[in-house]
Amino acid sequence: MIRRMRLLVVLLVLLTATTFARVGGGQSYSGGGYSSSSSSSSYSSGGSYSSGGSYSSSGGYDSSDGEAVGFILEMLIRLIIYYPKVGIPLVIVIIWAFLKYGGNNNRPSSPSNDFKKLQEWSSSNTVRQKQPPDLNSFKTADPNFSTPMFLDFLTSLYSKAYLTAGEEVRPYLSQEAQSSFSYKDVTAVVIGGVTVVRALAREPRDLVEVELESNLSFENGQKLFVVESLILQRHHGVKTREPEIVFSFSCPNCGSPEGVNPDGRCGSCGEKVNDGRFAWVITSRQRKHSTAVPPVVLSSSGEELGTDLPTVKSPNLSAALSQLQNKDPDFSKDAFEKFARETFMALQSAWTNKEWEKARPLETDFLFQQHQYWMDCYKHDGLRNVLEDIEITRIDWARIDLDKFFESVTIRIFARMKDYTIREANNDVLSGNPTQLRSFSEYWTFVRRAGVTSKNREATRCPNCGAPLDKVTHVGECEYCQARITRGDFDWILSRIEQDEAYR
Repeated sequence: MIRRMRLLVVLLVLLTATTFARVGGGQSYSGGGYSSSSSSSSYSSGGSYSSGGSYSSSGGYDSSDGEAVGFILEMLIRLIIYYPKVGIPLVIVIIWAFLKYGGNNNRPSSPSNDFKKLQEWSSSNTVRQKQPPDLNSFKTADPNFSTPMFLDFLTSLYSKAYLTAGEEVRPYLSQEAQSSFSYKDVTAVVIGGVTVVRALAREPRDLVEVELESNLSFENGQKLFVVESLILQRHHGVKTREPEIVFSFSCPNCGSPEGVNPDGRCGSCGEKVNDGRFAWVITSRQRKHSTAVPPVVLSSSGEELGTDLPTVKSPNLSAALSQLQNKDPDFSKDAFEKFARETFMALQSAWTNKEWEKARPLETDFLFQQHQYWMDCYKHDGLRNVLEDIEITRIDWARIDLDKFFESVTIRIFARMKDYTIREANNDVLSGNPTQLRSFSEYWTFVRRAGVTSKNREATRCPNCGAPLDKVTHVGECEYCQARITRGDFDWILSRIEQDEAYR
């Protein structure tokens, strides 16, 4: 049975591996399984299923057979439901290969009890085929709630919890969660995807369940790719504080930076603050999957799924646009599209030339961190993803969201380019097609702080002081004026890239 499972995993990865190419890429951080599906059901830089990728990995899946089963079935279910023309033939091929090469000739060909168990598991594990939870439901009781800020807070909290063994973020970890982050040797955390599984806004407690894909680095040099489930809770009716307070991770009651005792009591105000009465708190962390080395998935010449799907537009797009223009009379769709095109081309250039430091001022911390991880993977393996003859063919407007602290605009960018991966030592083409244009589309979301107004500027200059963006620190500060420019405090900044077959 184990050999059969491994055969199915290999077949599925080879036939349905996610495309790792270009900036948004369509890549799943895990390289094939546990795709983040981006912000509709997750909030990452892209990644659902694209066809025809090639797979390369120096590691493998070391999870249990049950996790492998889940990986297989999730991929099959998604393909059958969303892309039956691909999924159904694929299932036929897999069943044929399974019976021909993976089976025991002495066994009858009828379905085994194990396969029946897989079917039963499949029927109960369809959460990712459902309409994704809407985080905006929290705005009813908390008008200050901001989806971009919540996701940045969540990813920052998760990273700090690992890097400090929970000590610097005690106000936001329950006692149980503190003990689960008690690692002392984690040196780096790179988050590749965040999937929202549940969002419940109700008495007595609000609840959010998320699934994170991340890469952990340890002092001994080990790197571990993990998929973990987090549950965050807070008392219903709690109001979100200002971003400066939220991201300070100080006491959520009095704001003191002095720290919180291991029992969750603030040393300044004496309140027990890690119980959700004042802010979101991680109450549970569960590891669902891990592997020693995250796989690397290369570019593909296969068809991009979803490009021919109609653009998913918010029903209140026109009203939201009017509201945005009333708040910011200088806002112009043409000017915004020009800025988006400049950002798009600058990022593709930085990516293919392996000069990702030039992308630092153009992306939020979370998105830059993820892309930096993949650039490091390419560098480590001596590879380069070449993007040539890049052309944006169309831009559709999809969504505008306005909240107390942030504004966001989502557009769908249609483009084409030559997209292939080479080994730099000898320029051998490993994947993709250097002579064929590859058409695709992606949803790009830009955010900025509420109250910021439009102004004419170049995408290559600091939005605060106007200096060239040639000196931006790893934390997103302009070295000329020391302003933090990667949270949208001064102008629009790219927050998410989502694949068109995954966007909802």
